[in-house]
Order: sequence, then C-alpha cells, then structure tokens
Amino acid sequence: MAARMSKVFKSKIKEIENVSEGYDRRWLAQDHLVAQFGLPGDILAVSFDQIQSLLAVATSKSIHVLGQNGVESVYQVAAGREVAHLLIHGSHLIAIDTKHVLYTWLIEDKTRDPAVIQPLRGVVTATYAEASIDWLFLGMKDGTVSVWDIEGEQIVPSFKIKNQYFERQEDWRLMGEVYAVPRYHISPVIQLCLHPLDLGILLIVYADGACLYSLKEGTTKTFYECIFPDGTELTVQKPPLTCATFSPDGRFVLLGCNDGSLAFFDVSDGEIPLQVRSLEQADINMSNPPASNRLHYNPITSLRWCCRVEPSDSFLLVAGGLPADIDGLTVLDYGMTPSKAQELSEFFGTPQRHKILPISRAQVLDLLPLGTASPFHMSHDPRCVLILAANGHVTTLEVPDGRPVSIGALPPSISICSPPISDYTVGRLPQHVITHLSERTHTEIREKSLLAGGALRATRQQGERTGTVLCTVHEGTMLRIFDIVHDLIVKPPITEIDTTLTMPNTYCFKFHAG
Repeated sequence: MAARMSKVFKSKIKEIENVSEGYDRRWLAQDHLVAQFGLPGDILAVSFDQIQSLLAVATSKSIHVLGQNGVESVYQVAAGREVAHLLIHGSHLIAIDTKHVLYTWLIEDKTRDPAVIQPLRGVVTATYAEASIDWLFLGMKDGTVSVWDIEGEQIVPSFKIKNQYFERQEDWRLMGEVYAVPRYHISPVIQLCLHPLDLGILLIVYADGACLYSLKEGTTKTFYECIFPDGTELTVQKPPLTCATFSPDGRFVLLGCNDGSLAFFDVSDGEIPLQVRSLEQADINMSNPPASNRLHYNPITSLRWCCRVEPSDSFLLVAGGLPADIDGLTVLDYGMTPSKAQELSEFFGTPQRHKILPISRAQVLDLLPLGTASPFHMSHDPRCVLILAANGHVTTLEVPDGRPVSIGALPPSISICSPPISDYTVGRLPQHVITHLSERTHTEIREKSLLAGGALRATRQQGERTGTVLCTVHEGTMLRIFDIVHDLIVKPPITEIDTTLTMPNTYCFKFHAG
C-alpha cells in the first residue's frame, strides 16, 4: 500500500515528517490549517434546521452554515464580539451577540451581509423559535418575554409577557417560606419551549421554577417547582432549576435542577410531581439516608427528551447530574409510556435501560439531537446527538446506543477539528490509491451523511486532482486522511483509523511516501 504508518516507541512525540514538496511551510501552520479547512476558534453555539438539513455553528471568530458534501457559508458579527445565541429559521440565519445586538442574514444572499442589525433593549438570556411560525421568543434577564417578528424584522410592540414569578415570590414571602427570596431578587428566564402539540402554550423556565403560559388567554395555567420536605437526602429544600423540557408527545414536563435531581410532572394533572429522582436513585424526595451516605451531584446542564417512530416510545438524554468524579452523557431509555396514570411514578423511576456514555472530561453545555422525522422537531427519531462542551469542542454520538458517528456522516469542517488536532502533515498518494479509498466510503457517505441541505458547488475535473492528502492525528489516537482538491476539502475523510483499537501501543505517527 502506498501509505503506511509506523509506530515509534518514544516518550515524547517528535515532529511528523513532511513530504509535501512544493508547499509553503506557512501553509502547514496549525492555525492556518484549521482556518483553511475547519472551524477556527472555539465552538460557542450550534443550531440545526431539520427541514432544510443545515447545521449552523458559531465559533469565537465566525459563523458557519454547513450542508452536504462540503457546502459551507461563513458570516461575521461585529469585530470583537462573540455569538451568544444562534438559530436557523427558514431562509434566515439569526444571531445575538454578547453586546445584545440581533443580526439577521438571508441565507440565499450571496453577499453575506446582514439584512438586519438591531440593538436590543435588555439582556437576552434565552431564545426559542418554532419552524411553523415566524416568531423568535426572547427571554430576558428581568424575567420578561418579548417576541421578534422574523419576517417583519422588528420587535412585536403589542406582545410582552411580564415576569411570572414576581407575584409568586411575594406570596412566598408573605407565607414565610424558607425558600422565599428578597424583593430585590429578579429571576431571569433561562429557557423557553412551545408545547409540541399546542402552539398556544409556552413553557417559561426560571431559576425559581417553571410555568405553563397560555398565549391565548394571557395567563399562567400551572407552576412547577422542585420543593422537597425537610429530612430528605437533598442539601436544599428548593434547588434552583437549570433546564426543562416537554416530552415529545407533550404529556409531561421534566425539570432539571442544580443539585442533579429530575422532577417529572403530568401536564394535565397539577403541580405535584409524578417522580423525583437522581440519575442513580428514584423517589429521592421520600427517602432519608444517613448523612454519611449522601452524595453530591453535578448540576443538570441540558435535557433532551427524544422519541423513536412512536411518540410514546421515548428516551432521555441527560448532561450533568452525575457524581463529581464521573464524566459522561446519561441515557434513560423508558420505552413505551403506560396509559394508566397509576403506573407513571414507577415507570419514570425504573427505565428499561440506563447507560452512561463516556465523553471527554469537560462540562457539557448543550445537547442537540439531529432528528429525522416529523412532527416533533429535532427530538423525533434522532440518528445522533451533537454534544457541545465548555472547552469549545463538539462530540457526536449515535443515540441511544452511544456508538461513534461514522466518518462519512460529519461535514469536513467538523471532522478536521473534532476531536482537536494534535499532529498533522501533507503528503502525496497515487491517484488510484485515493480513488480506491474514496470508493470504499462513497456509499457510506451517501447513506449516512447527517446533512443533506445546500446547493452543491461546481465539481472539479478529475484530471485536475493533485493526489495530495492531508493526514491529521486527533488527541494522539485517531488518524484521518483527507483528499485535498486545490486546497479544498469537499468530502469527509477517505479513511479513519482509531489506534486505541488497532494499535494500542502507538506513541506517534510518521507519514511516508512509497
């Protein structure tokens, strides 16, 4: 075979041999390499448009909209600012930067200049948009909710939801509740979500609790809080909320808390939880273990409630909630939801499968399932989940099994920088070798590619191909080889080798022309 790898037993990785004749050495600088082929900077936010099959990725330097076979468009916010919120909605790409300025781009506009640049009044802490309506809900630091008209390109002046916890907190103070907050305390909106089957119901999540708000009636229907009696294993009586979600069929609301607990509520049956559990134990609001046995769990940072083909056949993806010395993404696979209300408490306390999927040692900021079916946007029968970590890295896993995503499924821009590059070089291979390797992955790429959106760029003539390949090493264990056509990578890697499985004693890589 024209390319071979040799493992060299060394205590320190040496420089990879460079056989890329005719290339300027500056071309191989790692920053330039990532800027040319990957996503420069740390990844800050991701957004998936299931209808168009496009993925938007905001980094500390730019915004990239990714589609099939290397389709990519790049956008910029004002210099010196980073993206805090990001989403794709129809033909619009929308971003809000750290100075609370809203940008809108028309994806079809080849100039890539913003169609709208609108400074917002107040600090935006949460956003939500539904594909079927042209509204962008904006949750604010003062606890209010406003709406941006995406097509009208303006804030809707007649619509504003006041902080739903002002009066409730005042009631707690009058009742002398131990968890009542001072009057100067303002609970910001931390998450927003429309009911999956009723666009007139909005779930507003605050740190103090969550509420179901009727857009039709202009009032709150139900409040949800995690309030535990004294004497339980929890260290606080009312842990702050960190996130929440609906079940795919809209029957239940799930709250994630700062102490790692999960609380399940029936939407139609009041404010008493069906089940309160940690990831390791059910009914934690009813138990009282000795103090020596109490564990401290990490906060729940993200929840995604997904379903398979049948909406009632569901599983949970949970980031956080594990003991401090354990890292991973937890999957609670519940299967079919029972129809009898009396069985729901035990059902949510005893999932059919409970798995912890190992991920890199970094806090998970967000989970983004890539759904394949309708009508439950993104959470309906997802093939995989994108995991955004606090260190700016993105990991992808198939769900609910947790297998690594095929190399043919990811856009080249993500494949080259996730996991991060530790070593790299450029070399040449005979064209027939590249063709052979490419043919082996062609079917896999066509069948398993995660993205299908975007218009394909004009293809290069096969005779113009140079036989040049980029060889990258990721986290010291993963080898990927990319086919470079005129300094462009338009396809996923033509081959990938995980040396932890094939060559566990490998210390470094060298690339030789043969």
